[in-house]
Amino acid sequence: MVPANIDEISEWYRRQMTEWTIIDENSLTNEEQNLKLQYLLLRRGDQAVIIFIMKDPHVPAGKVIIEIASESWEILKDCWLIMMRDGS
Repeated sequence: MVPANIDEISEWYRRQMTEWTIIDENSLTNEEQNLKLQYLLLRRGDQAVIIFIMKDPHVPAGKVIIEIASESWEILKDCWLIMMRDGS
């Protein structure tokens, strides 16, 4: 958990990872559940990183949760395709 908003964190990672290519990115909002999520899938050579930045009602005001997964592109790509296919 960090004291920032989703857009600040997303922009910070974009500035830090300029040598990485953004493969996929999206923002999702569920207003009924007061849930916001943004993700970035990045690749550099044979490495990949996915960054999830989330705000939900259980997170204290002014803070967000960041989850990061790093793996080879081939492995993370396959996981990503399964997640997108299943709607996870």
